[in-house]
Parts: sequence; C-alpha cells; structure tokens
Amino acid sequence: MISLRAAIASCLALSLFFVPSTADAAKGKKKKKDGAIAAVVESFEKSKDETKKDDGVLKVKTVAKKKGAPAQAGAEKTFAINKDTKVEKLVGKKKDKKLEAASIDDVKAGAKVTIVPGKDGAAEKIVIAGKKGKKKKANA
Repeated sequence: MISLRAAIASCLALSLFFVPSTADAAKGKKKKKDGAIAAVVESFEKSKDETKKDDGVLKVKTVAKKKGAPAQAGAEKTFAINKDTKVEKLVGKKKDKKLEAASIDDVKAGAKVTIVPGKDGAAEKIVIAGKKGKKKKANA
C-alpha cells in the first residue's frame, strides 16, 4: 500500500513539473521573429520602371541586437523590395509602443530598421524604429 502511494505521489509531482503553467499561457507569449535582422539603412534605390513604383533595392549594414551578440554586425546586405513588402513604423513611448502602417518612402538613409527576410532575397517585412527623444538636462 505504501509503494502505491509513493508511485501516485511521484506521478503527480512529475505531471505538475511537465505541464505548462497557466500563467505563461495567460501572459500570451509573443512569437519570436526567426531570422529578423537589425540594421541601419545605407541607401534605397527605387526601380526605374514606372509600373513598379514601390519596388527597389534596400542596402543596409547589420548591427548587433544586444551586447555580446555574434560578430555578424557590420555586414552589408541588400534586400529586394516589392509590392508585397510590408512596412511598419514603431510609434509611442517605451512601454506603449505600437506598430503603425508606413510606406517605403519613410525608409531613409541612417534609419534603424528590423528586416524579416522573405523568399529569394526579398524583404517580407520592414519595421522602422522610432526616434529617441532627447534627454532632459537636470538643473544644477
């Protein structure tokens, strides 16, 4: 009888360990963007073809997302931009940031962007980082 109780108790303990917590499910964990690249825009060349006014080539220089990231920062990459490329802009303060629709014309040289690469070297999604506000000086 004691071994049966021990077996049931250990099964319950293990089942609690392996069951995902409801706190994580309620929190609504965000999906990681696999393959997203943080970069600074070097240039954007629009297509010469009048029928493809939103098409072009975006040249960027990658940056490390976090300190101590792999030494892949500083690499130059090019992405094809087409009508299917979704462009969004981060707006709002630090805790209240929201994505807002933007156009490819909002992508300027020197802008910080996050690019989700798609098929055949084309960018699937571009997120333009918001501008940082100036820090207020403390009166001495």
